[in-house]
Amino acid sequence: MRRQRCALDLHVQPFTPSETNYFLEQALEREAISADTLEDIRRYAGGMPLFLREAAESLRDAHHPKKRGLTGLRGSLRMRLRDIGERNRQMLEAAAILGFSFADDELQQMLGWTLSAYASALDDLHARRLLIDTVTHGADDYAFSHHLIHDIILTDIPAERAVILHKQAARSLETVHAGQRGYAARIAAHYEMARCAQTAAHFWLEHARESTDLAAFEYALESIARAETLLEGASRDVRELRAQAAMQHGTIALYQGESSLSLSLLRDVVDVSREFPALYIQALVAHSYALYTCDRAEAAHAVASQALELALSLHDAPNAVRALNLRGVSALMLGRVREAVDDLQRACTLTDQMQQDDVDVRGTMKRMSFASLGALRGCWLP
Repeated sequence: MRRQRCALDLHVQPFTPSETNYFLEQALEREAISADTLEDIRRYAGGMPLFLREAAESLRDAHHPKKRGLTGLRGSLRMRLRDIGERNRQMLEAAAILGFSFADDELQQMLGWTLSAYASALDDLHARRLLIDTVTHGADDYAFSHHLIHDIILTDIPAERAVILHKQAARSLETVHAGQRGYAARIAAHYEMARCAQTAAHFWLEHARESTDLAAFEYALESIARAETLLEGASRDVRELRAQAAMQHGTIALYQGESSLSLSLLRDVVDVSREFPALYIQALVAHSYALYTCDRAEAAHAVASQALELALSLHDAPNAVRALNLRGVSALMLGRVREAVDDLQRACTLTDQMQQDDVDVRGTMKRMSFASLGALRGCWLP
């Protein structure tokens, strides 16, 4: 049905400002419409004949004796939205929470309806021209037909219901985009609106890590600051999130050339993260890397050895590979070539043993190990 409608759609050029004014004068038959309302109509329609006619008809209905009190375009659109049915309204509210445009699988996951009920409501909203197919190629499949409709739906959702919907949206995005990068900020924003402060902070820190990987340090620092404002109290979870934030501050400081600050921050993170084994390993690896980049190979080797021992005991293969790489290159800087080769070969072997669902991590770790081994070509091996 949607394909058939697209095939039958006629493309009409938008009216010019003068044509828009003439159309409204004729359509409204010089009814007493305020200048503000006329300006709202112009902004809403953007010169599109369909929207102009729709707005004019809504205003004529609004001036009907039985429908008095609707003197503006927003009121007229609200009247139109009042009669769409409860199920359609639920879909529009969920879609509005996801954004002006959204992906089909995100909305399906959020609503949790049967496929037939979902398709029926979506087709009806298409027919009413409240939702339309997106015309640009990208992740989103649908969009609201106009920003004003999206805005009205959002503002009319009761506050307590909005909290519930934001939580559902966050969980939908988590499920649909599990393991994918680039969605942490959206998930964090929804959890924040759902008043789930600690979960929101977790995803803001995840977004900060993604931004750091892209060298977008300003955005990373903004995300870290946003996460820190959400952390209150001194519970174990809050302490762990604060330690993660401090570790990211240290990492960014290192990338920005502030070596002394980075080493100080990461040394403190190692101390405060001891009660969190997984984070403790990450902190040791980060500290070892900072020491290595500051040409403190002996200290980097010692910290990497500590990280390796703990990572192997906890079966943390990715960090074990990182620790072996760091220990190997540190040994190379110290002139212990055979030891360096052994560690880097162990890193390659361990990478091959990692499970298939860690393909991305395995590829990254193996490239690091092979790159380090490549540096040894031409070296004398005793």
